Amino acid sequence: MTAPAPREEQAPGRRERRKRATRQALLDAGLELIGDRGVYLMRIEDVTERADVAKGAFYNYFDSKASLVAALVRDSVDALDLDYLRVATPGPELAQRLSAVAVAHEGFFGAWPSRELLLHQARGLLEQGKESGSAQLSEAFNAYLLVLGRFLFPARRSIGRAELDAAAAVAGTISGYRSFSRAAGQTPRAGALARLLHGGAAALSAKR
Repeated sequence: MTAPAPREEQAPGRRERRKRATRQALLDAGLELIGDRGVYLMRIEDVTERADVAKGAFYNYFDSKASLVAALVRDSVDALDLDYLRVATPGPELAQRLSAVAVAHEGFFGAWPSRELLLHQARGLLEQGKESGSAQLSEAFNAYLLVLGRFLFPARRSIGRAELDAAAAVAGTISGYRSFSRAAGQTPRAGALARLLHGGAAALSAKR
């Protein structure tokens, strides 16, 4: 008996293409506004105006501002993973993979400063209250830690709490180094954090 031919995926119709284009326009507008004024000052009405979408139509795609920010975080995590981490050559040792994670973030944030600001400030939305979409935002950051955990511990069959703790510590170190450097009026130095994560205490004692 001849096996049935696999079904070909149908191209999305005009209505579906229009919906996808509108959603993407809202995401693009949101990211642009975050780059201009940050997460906290971004308003839904500003997003819809920049995207040229009716304000009421926003809620056909996102429940709230936090929901939009969560989608942007997920997009950013996917871009970091696909365009930077998966093309990295981390090496067999954990110290080498820690260094590779720092280098990947450095390249990603250099290319997308608005996404760095997004990842830095979006966590504050979770601390400000239980706005609709907060659960989605937490899930987006959990996805971020899972991506880092899988990169740091590729031989582990599953990513559990210990691996997520390590991923959170690394993500926090990267974000903290860059934000504190700027707060002190300094520019984050290329490769500095990668050397510290790779060399540990020995790197701290080496004068550079």
